[in-house]
Amino acid sequence: MTSFSLMRECKGISASNVYCCPTMDIVAIITTEHHVLVYQSVEWKKLLHIQPSDTASQVTHVAWRPCGRTLAIGRRDGQVHLHDIEAESDDSTWQSFENVSSYYHVHPIAALAWTNITDCNSSKMKDRTPSYVM
Repeated sequence: MTSFSLMRECKGISASNVYCCPTMDIVAIITTEHHVLVYQSVEWKKLLHIQPSDTASQVTHVAWRPCGRTLAIGRRDGQVHLHDIEAESDDSTWQSFENVSSYYHVHPIAALAWTNITDCNSSKMKDRTPSYVM
């Protein structure tokens, strides 16, 4: 079994938070330098790298969707973005909720969680994740 200390030795990553995907061998890491890194945890293959300059505000928290295919990313300015981990292009996979009032806050995102909702016909839920919200 590979220890997480191997991550530090091989990659030189100083993590402030590590989030394990619930269904796949993938980890999301928020570094002390405010980068978001997503690695396939067996081979440490980098799947995603969000640099502080890529976002208008510092990333404060992330949460995996229960199926493990989507990563919710909360920022200091109160915005929440969704990223499809299995998509080919980084640019086309961002889904911002900045124009939907229930997903935009004026305070930093301190925590994110997904919950299963059944029988919800809200017009705000016409995206590809109709049965889960944060």
